Amino acid sequence: MNLLFEKRGLGLFLPLTILLSLYFLLLFKFASLTEPNLFLLSVPLFLFFIFAFTQRLFLLFYFTFSVTLTALGILPNLLGAYPAGGALIVDNILFFLTKKNWAPKRNPLQRLYLYFFVFFSAIYLSSLFTLIKGTFTLATLRGIFDLSIFFLVIYSLQQSIKELSEVKRLVLFSLIITLLTSLIWLPPLVKASGKSLSLPLRQIGLNEMGNWFGLLTVLVVALLLSEKGQKKRLFLGLTFATIFLGLILSKSRGAWLGVIVGLTYLFIKTKSFKLLLYLILGTGILILFKPATLIFLGRFQETSFADVAFLERIVIWRVAFSIIQNNFLTGIGIHNFGLIKYDYGFPSFLDPFGSLATSTFSYGGPKEVLYGHTHNLYVELLMNLGILGLIAFLLILFFLLQGLTKSLSEVKEEETKGILLGLSAVIIAFLVHSLFDYFFWIPASLIFFGWFLGLATATLNLLKSRSELEKFDQRSFPR
Repeated sequence: MNLLFEKRGLGLFLPLTILLSLYFLLLFKFASLTEPNLFLLSVPLFLFFIFAFTQRLFLLFYFTFSVTLTALGILPNLLGAYPAGGALIVDNILFFLTKKNWAPKRNPLQRLYLYFFVFFSAIYLSSLFTLIKGTFTLATLRGIFDLSIFFLVIYSLQQSIKELSEVKRLVLFSLIITLLTSLIWLPPLVKASGKSLSLPLRQIGLNEMGNWFGLLTVLVVALLLSEKGQKKRLFLGLTFATIFLGLILSKSRGAWLGVIVGLTYLFIKTKSFKLLLYLILGTGILILFKPATLIFLGRFQETSFADVAFLERIVIWRVAFSIIQNNFLTGIGIHNFGLIKYDYGFPSFLDPFGSLATSTFSYGGPKEVLYGHTHNLYVELLMNLGILGLIAFLLILFFLLQGLTKSLSEVKEEETKGILLGLSAVIIAFLVHSLFDYFFWIPASLIFFGWFLGLATATLNLLKSRSELEKFDQRSFPR
């Protein structure tokens, strides 16, 4: 699939790159990096993606590049994930608008998209009720927009990826970027003392970084278990050591628990004792790097029922369940917890908890409070979207997880097995970590999880299509 504008090439690519670079330099020199200015940056960048690249692989790799840098906190959303994701989506729209053959094809993932339809029906139904109640806010609108981008990214990746080898190339590309940029994010992470990390273009929460490193850790281990080439194993081993160090330094116990469950899943599926070697490597990193050892032991000692973070969550969940009792079917709408939490007994002494957990997005109104969240994906979805939204979202993840796990017994290629194992372990680690955190209010986290699910969806689509083709060949040309 090429882009609509086919006459572009290196002759146009280089001048556009130079002009865009000059534009960035001028804006950085004469304007502060506020959201409006970042928006000004994102507009030409978005157009650049649409007009400059001639092959779909360029967009796929640049989208992976942008999502990785945004998830690491190196790029802000408006400069990274949003324009690159938008370009990928628009590319698919343009492709379908210019298709000559509109004959419908049977989609092997029809049931998955049915679940997505139910999920978005729950989103719009809850938003309609908030509109009627007068609690529809700018934050709700932003949530709908982010979740729409999330779905479109998944669908666009499934449509754009044409070969199984491309999935692994995109994964390895993301790992290379993570490793090469470790000099940017690792030193500040070592010195980080609070709950967030300040990088030149963005402030990022340590739990958010922990989520990224946790998902990458189980993915890398799965690739290591299936990789035969010595050079690739050396690269993956170095990447594992770097990412594992970042995981420990993030201080995110939820991410650690997700990794433990994800690695347990990998051991059950592979029964490979090579996994113990990587656990020994991880232990060695802890022993050799004293700050990581102190962080790990300190966080382990803090973990108890008297832990302040745990008690905070208990208070928040009690308030959330009170809200759920009154809004079980339709929910209260996306990002509306902060607007109504005080009406259900949320203790004011816990604030400014909301401001610590969120951006500077505020509601209008007499209290002018910042919206918060419940530190639990399942509680948040049930509260925001009602029971229908929660069930639909879980069905989406379980459909993908079941498909990936089932395909493991059907494929013979070790590389493909590594990808299937890794992506299924990613979903499991995310489901476990989400018991203690909610990341969908952060566009970067939402879109990079969409990247993972897009790779999983594309992999399943290609495997199911290949399986159907093989069955057709056997029926048409019996041996």
